[in-house]
Amino acid sequence: MYGQNPVAGSRIASEGFRVHSIFYTIQGEGPFVGTPAIFVRLSDCNLRCFWCDTAFEDGNDMTANELAGAISKLATLNRCRFIVITGGEPMLQPLKELIDHPVMVGYSFQLETSGSYWPIGGLTTHGTTSADRLSIVCSPKMPNIVPMLRHHETFSVYWKYIVRVSEPVAEDGLPAMATQTHTKGRPARLFRPITLNKPKTRARVYVQGCDEGDTIATRSNVEYASTIALTFGYHLSIQTHKILGLD
Repeated sequence: MYGQNPVAGSRIASEGFRVHSIFYTIQGEGPFVGTPAIFVRLSDCNLRCFWCDTAFEDGNDMTANELAGAISKLATLNRCRFIVITGGEPMLQPLKELIDHPVMVGYSFQLETSGSYWPIGGLTTHGTTSADRLSIVCSPKMPNIVPMLRHHETFSVYWKYIVRVSEPVAEDGLPAMATQTHTKGRPARLFRPITLNKPKTRARVYVQGCDEGDTIATRSNVEYASTIALTFGYHLSIQTHKILGLD
């Protein structure tokens, strides 16, 4: 948390997954807010964001079979077919082994990523037919993201930007500063969708106030995000799961 985590590398299929937690909850933010979901929080990250509010460093090793089985068991118990894979940075892990697993047929997935890495082996062997069951929420943390997301033609991609009153936004209302501990305080324009000015793309952009761990400061950030949404036509994302006291 808060940029203190070790910088992790990628895992290959034979290494399986490092899993922090699996739980049933409601997606609290972004384009699928309010949707009951099985959350799979994977451990490890290749970035160090100084404001990160998520604990993801610990975890247990699981094979693809073990992980798919655990998800299926919890999903069946709760009659849920929607899986959110988050982290850390989930793209460091061999996601294709899970997404294409026979047990996962009939499930849909939302992946949360910084866009800084792409899994070894990719995400799925099903090509463009995966668009209906695989959505990606990319929250850029650096000026560049991986080419596979840059043009976002294969998968359904949404964009989420974290804003703070104390940090500048650019003329498009989006953050102008990288989030890494080694770049703190230095403007480094974060990646923007290439077609940001098109209405269809702008409708997929979400702005969210940063959780500062302080009620007053966080509220100020949320109000700032709402002003940006009203001014520029983006969606406002509020962390409703925290308001409700959910994981």
